[in-house]
Amino acid sequence: HRGTYTTHGAVKAGNRELERLLFEAELWSLAAHRLTGAPVPADVLDASWKVLLLHQFHDIIPGSSIHWVYDDTLADYDRLRTEVGAVRDVALGALAEHVDAGGATRPALVANGLPFARDELVDHDGTLVRATAPACGWEVVDLDRPVDELGPPVTSGHGWMDNGIIRVEWDGDGLLRSIVHHPTGREVVAEGAAANLLQLFDDEPADWDAWDIDAAALATGVDLTEAEVVELVEQHEDRATLLVARSFGRSRIEQRVRLARGSRRLEVHCEVDWHEDHKLLKVAFPLRVHTSVARHEIQFGHVDRPTHRNTSWDQARFETCAHTWVDLSEDSFGVALLNDSKYGHKVKGHTIDLNLLRSVPYPGPRLVADDAVAPGEPHPAYTDQADHAFRYALYPHAGDGLDAGVVRTAYEFNIPLQVVDATSHAGTMPPVESWLAVDRPEVVIETVKLAEQGDGLIVRAYETTGATVTAHVSAGIAVTGAEETDLLERSERAMDIADGTLPVDFRPFEIKTLRLR
Repeated sequence: HRGTYTTHGAVKAGNRELERLLFEAELWSLAAHRLTGAPVPADVLDASWKVLLLHQFHDIIPGSSIHWVYDDTLADYDRLRTEVGAVRDVALGALAEHVDAGGATRPALVANGLPFARDELVDHDGTLVRATAPACGWEVVDLDRPVDELGPPVTSGHGWMDNGIIRVEWDGDGLLRSIVHHPTGREVVAEGAAANLLQLFDDEPADWDAWDIDAAALATGVDLTEAEVVELVEQHEDRATLLVARSFGRSRIEQRVRLARGSRRLEVHCEVDWHEDHKLLKVAFPLRVHTSVARHEIQFGHVDRPTHRNTSWDQARFETCAHTWVDLSEDSFGVALLNDSKYGHKVKGHTIDLNLLRSVPYPGPRLVADDAVAPGEPHPAYTDQADHAFRYALYPHAGDGLDAGVVRTAYEFNIPLQVVDATSHAGTMPPVESWLAVDRPEVVIETVKLAEQGDGLIVRAYETTGATVTAHVSAGIAVTGAEETDLLERSERAMDIADGTLPVDFRPFEIKTLRLR
């Protein structure tokens, strides 16, 4: 059922977005509670998680349910965005009221939900601002401060842009003909090829349209090279943006290729008005990297898959699943493709393909006789025919992808910094604070939540690279006791804690759950 990685993109995008939003809502509501006394809306968070988990049911999240199901799913997603977003924003507002923001002309609170420090450009209400914050913490910044410490200015001209880390060149059709990684001096794009190449395929499986993509479909691809618009619409010292628009069939796509000051990744923001029948849209990145293995992120880890088709079982795996990144690496250089909501990939040789959209008949008419018509309103016969917005990014790097921080980079791409306007005032909390951190780059904190039973908060972390490490988890709040639990939060052993820091041993890919009191 290879097609289920791609079918019904809006559901997959909503699931990814809400998982991350719930993570932030729990993290910041607990921080606000422990540091300011603000209440934790535990009932809202619990109910929201249960609704989201309901819609992870097979066949909802694979995209293989009848149309009526998705009417309910998307309505629930809209409601959760509002309710959970409000929980996060109220918590951040409580923190902003208590921090000392007296030293800034235009103060703002930058909140970082990830367990490592960040320093990035953020688009805040249409203005690019430099946002810095420590691990799982905040920093009061002045929105008027200069951004030159992030790196040299972005330069751009006819057919090119450069931020001192990445240089991009394109042709008259907006196809990326060259991407140079300055730190290594390596060219990213395969010789004679074009990157960010959109391709349209016939997609008519022999059976089970919503579930399957047949191998024969991959021989039908047409390169979408003709462009209606190729224009450098943003030429600023902090960011350059290339707009490329293409029309095909009954559909249209606008892509904004963006390079920001100090950024190590090239981002592509897509808006698609999609109205095709029995079609599959992919984007191809032929890379100048030679390796027999493609590393795919999966839940709490990664898996290596071959880039060749030497065996019958390799041939059957022409579509593969990955979460937020796929990486091709040699010993000294590699390239990762990141995404914010897409799961279907094909890696063959040195080319990574990412599935963007497909449009196949809903399974309803086969399963429910009247699913084709809702009360008083016809349902569309094909999935995904709507407006879509999504992002992906190319991350070239020195050395192996894991050593180069591809896991962290993908987390940054999926969980942006939050910027909250503040007033200039004295406060009871410091302007810079980290309330939770881990000292090993291999370890990521994935969950911070109230304990299901009893007191305390739960911190769940995992080892990302396949290494045995000892990490130190530190808390910027008063902790009187700690214990390790199983995934059901049943106590397993007491832990030593000194000055708010716990040493935690991780085996490769191990998930650890800690209770802090």
